[in-house]
Amino acid sequence: PHLAKYAIAEGVDLLGNNRVVAESNLGMPVRDAAIEPRWDAPPGTGSGAMTRGGERLYVATGDSLDVYDLRTRALLARFAVPGAGAVAVDPVARAVYVGTAGGEILTFATEVTADDLRAAPAEHAPQAFAGVGAAVERLWAVGDGDYLVAGTPDDGLVTVDAATAAELSRTTLV
Repeated sequence: PHLAKYAIAEGVDLLGNNRVVAESNLGMPVRDAAIEPRWDAPPGTGSGAMTRGGERLYVATGDSLDVYDLRTRALLARFAVPGAGAVAVDPVARAVYVGTAGGEILTFATEVTADDLRAAPAEHAPQAFAGVGAAVERLWAVGDGDYLVAGTPDDGLVTVDAATAAELSRTTLV
């Protein structure tokens, strides 16, 4: 069994795909980024055929939330979000959250198709969700879409109910 593991490792090294094979320069600062994994909508929920969703990169730049298609690397949409500094993807609720330097959290539904984002980005812009009263430096979507946790500069953590946007708890790490 141990020899087999070494053989597999050597095969991966010889055949490749164990290194970064591409990179991109976005030409702007990146404060935070999150990847939405691929998901498939079952037949009957749209055009009748299986619909591919997800596979997107969400980038908080300080001034905007940028949405990229991971397959094509194309910019799908750029939403003006002043102070955008943190981003989190909730793959269960199919939502993206953006935290700002002003303490706001905005949300964006990810079930929007790439074509719809390109055609009418203003119709799908992030909407106000909650406020935490301090700059949001980090965001985590946890609990299978149930909670959102915001990290603040003073080592604070604020837990928000993802369904109601109600603050559930606030604590400071020591």
